[in-house]
Amino acid sequence: MSLSSIDIDAQLDRMEAEGPIDLAAVDYSVRDARVVREELGPSLDYFARVEREVERNVLELQVLLPQADDTTRRFIRVWEEQELPHGWVFDRLQAEVGLPPSQPELTAISRSLRVAGALAHLPGVHDALMFLYLSVGAMHERLTAVGYDLLRKRLVALGARGFAETAVGPIRGQESTHFAYYRNSALLHRQRLSPWQLHLCRVVRTRTYRPIGATTPANAAAFGRVAGALAGDAGVDRFVSPVQRVAQELLVREGAGLQLPPFVARALREALDLGRAAPPARTPGGIALV
Repeated sequence: MSLSSIDIDAQLDRMEAEGPIDLAAVDYSVRDARVVREELGPSLDYFARVEREVERNVLELQVLLPQADDTTRRFIRVWEEQELPHGWVFDRLQAEVGLPPSQPELTAISRSLRVAGALAHLPGVHDALMFLYLSVGAMHERLTAVGYDLLRKRLVALGARGFAETAVGPIRGQESTHFAYYRNSALLHRQRLSPWQLHLCRVVRTRTYRPIGATTPANAAAFGRVAGALAGDAGVDRFVSPVQRVAQELLVREGAGLQLPPFVARALREALDLGRAAPPARTPGGIALV
């Protein structure tokens, strides 16, 4: 795809026309609630929490990107309208199989994000923060897509085909649309960055990357347990390659000849190790932009 063919406004038009998923069409029936609860309980809770914490993510973005343009603000509005129902349907399924609802953190904003936002008025800083936001958004969406593909297969195998087809399928489709927005916007925005800005973004991302919703040790452990449950410990590599490819495409200009270190694999394997060692816990995460 050439950059000249990217039409962000048209992408947003399609997102707005699609709207949120149809909550009334979701089928929550399961063949054996106990099996779903025992096999997928932590996974359902993680998906529900991360999706519902979009409400806080919007507040974080207002702090981090005070100079965001109208196009970005439009995307954030539509994105929130589509993402929040994703969390609601997972909480409803948890209730149907006898689990408590997720406990998202909806108001706390980390000190690091506040500091970054305070520096956004400095020359070059806001553009770098915007690129970090767009590029990590693309990486998170690719990671999420793999997770939804694996979850959908497990739900079908456990007798919850209705939910897999009426909820996970449509949600997965919307996440793909969000990925396209993030990726294309990042490619366009990268043209505005000087070499030092892009280098800074590479350093920040490769040194601080964490899986979506896993910015604390407790949540990283929770992600590790989910990844292990859905893909098996050896299968976690299924998450690694797609996300690393997105990072390579966006953080390195074409023809630069630079290969990023395997930072995605490092972060996911650290999460797996934490998941094996730590007991289950529910604590707030964050958007992991910086």
